[in-house]
Amino acid sequence: MFHAQSSVLGGEQTREVSRGFDKAVLFLGQLNHRWKKFSHYQAMRYFGVQGYFPTWNLFVLEQLGLIEVRAGDFPEKERKYWGGLSWIAGAARLTAWGMAVTWVLVEMLGREYEEEDKAFAGDADLSKREVAEGQGNVEGWDESPDESVEGARFGVLQPVFQPYFPEWRTVYAHPDRDARSGIHIFKVTLTGWRGKGGGIWRRLAAPSDTSLDELAEAILSAFKLDRDHMYDFRYRDQRGRSRVYNHPYCDDGPWTSEVTVGESDLAIRGEMQFTFDYGDYWQFDVRLESVDDGDSLVDQPELIESAGKAPEQYPSYEE
Repeated sequence: MFHAQSSVLGGEQTREVSRGFDKAVLFLGQLNHRWKKFSHYQAMRYFGVQGYFPTWNLFVLEQLGLIEVRAGDFPEKERKYWGGLSWIAGAARLTAWGMAVTWVLVEMLGREYEEEDKAFAGDADLSKREVAEGQGNVEGWDESPDESVEGARFGVLQPVFQPYFPEWRTVYAHPDRDARSGIHIFKVTLTGWRGKGGGIWRRLAAPSDTSLDELAEAILSAFKLDRDHMYDFRYRDQRGRSRVYNHPYCDDGPWTSEVTVGESDLAIRGEMQFTFDYGDYWQFDVRLESVDDGDSLVDQPELIESAGKAPEQYPSYEE
C-alpha cells in the first residue's frame, strides 16, 4: 500500500523516489466521511499515470476498505482534452475503518517528521480533529518533501498498530538477497544510434564484484567509444521493481559506482538498457546470459566475443 512501485505493474521504468509512504498518509489526511470531489484537472494531475498518487494506489486503498471511490462523470470532450478515456476518480471519502487508521498514521508521521526536524509542507501535520473534519487541502499534499522519513521503512507499522492488535507480533518481509557470486556473461547489443544497430554485439565476462561503472567502461571500450559523456543503466530486478543507476558524476543517485553486477539482482536472461551520451544517444541492450559458478582466472571485465563493426563515435558529416 505504501511502498509499491508502479513499475512492478508494468509502468514506465523511471527512477522512483521512495516517497509512497508519506504520500499515501497525506492523501488519506485530506479526506473525511463526506465525499471529497475532484475536478477533471485534479483527477488527471494527482491520480493519472504520471500523477503523484496513481489510480492503482487508490484501488488498493479501496480494496483494503480504507476509502470509497466514485468514478468521475466528465464530458467526453473534456476527457479527450486531458488525454484520458479510462476510469477517472471523481470523488473519495474515508470509511469508518479508514478514519481510525488515518488518525494513527497521521499522528505517527507527525512524530517522525518532528524527530527528523523536517518542516511539513501544507497540511502534513494534520491533527486527528483536522483529519476528522476534513480540513486538509488536496492542492497541498503534493508539495511534501520528496524523500520519505527515515522511520517510514517496511515494517514500521507493526509497533504503531500492535497496541490495537496485540496478535500482530511478526513482520513478514522478503529477505535481502545476497550478492551473487561467479563470472557474469553479458551479451551487449547496439540497438540504437542514428538509425543503426541490431546486428552489432559484444559478449563480455565480468566477475561478480565488477561495479556497473566498470561494466560501462568495459562496454564502451568493446565498442571503441571514448568515455567522455554521461550514461545510465535501467532495468527491472527479479521482483519487478524499476532500477536506475546513473553516472558517478551525475547530481542524483544512486550511482553505478555503488553497486556491483552481483548485487544488481538482475535475473538470468534479464536485460538492462544502457544509454550513453544524451546528445548522440547510443543505446545498448545488456543481457545477462549466464553466471559461471566455477573457478575462473577472470578478475576484471573481459571481451570474449564480438560481431559486427561498431560505427564511428564522431563520423565526418562531409562523407
